[in-house]
Amino acid sequence: MGLIRTVEGSETLKARARAIRDELADVLMVALSEGAGLDPADPDARLAAALLLATWSVAYIQAPRTFEKHRTAVRRARPFSLSSTRAASA
Repeated sequence: MGLIRTVEGSETLKARARAIRDELADVLMVALSEGAGLDPADPDARLAAALLLATWSVAYIQAPRTFEKHRTAVRRARPFSLSSTRAASA
């Protein structure tokens, strides 16, 4: 949880994390659009990339908080598995 707290406490690190997220979204958008045979600027590809990254971000942030609260590795993995399960059943 130390890394998360460090990033949350630094405007510079939060800005860099957002920039990295945006770079990843662009790469993911291109990969998704190419895989689906769409134009790289297709809004559906951008939306799908943004939703995937938002889901990952929530799970990444929630996992250490859950671990800190419960101190078990099994529960720490739970936010990731629930996100995957929900996405698969949707």
